[in-house]
Amino acid sequence: MRVRSSTVNAKHSHEYAAALASTHWRELIKIALARSNATCESCRRSPFDSMKPIHLSLHHLTYERLRKELEIDVILLCEDCHKAADARRAQETAMQRSARLYHARVNGWATKVYGEDWHEHQDENSVYERFDRWAEHQEE
Repeated sequence: MRVRSSTVNAKHSHEYAAALASTHWRELIKIALARSNATCESCRRSPFDSMKPIHLSLHHLTYERLRKELEIDVILLCEDCHKAADARRAQETAMQRSARLYHARVNGWATKVYGEDWHEHQDENSVYERFDRWAEHQEE
């Protein structure tokens, strides 16, 4: 059985492309195939189940150990589940980025209003509430 090594496109770095071409990655594919009995670890579909061919590929659950992934860092997915997992990751990344920006804005505002050490002298929840009221007023 052949498993795709995730499609590498222009968005991927050379380091990522090299990781997907590595012996280590091929070993992870073998481990995931054995672990999942060659089925998608999300929907449990198998390439052998239907007339419509499905392709399995290995999906990173985390990039913390790129090129040194552990078995728990990857999951074997069909194309549909892989697309859905990538979309979820993109959404989570966007939400995290938005949250970091919000906290940075609050910190910048609070530093101007209360000083550098505002964390030591102000209730953080109250500062966030005041910032939200201030920001809402700015949008009017």
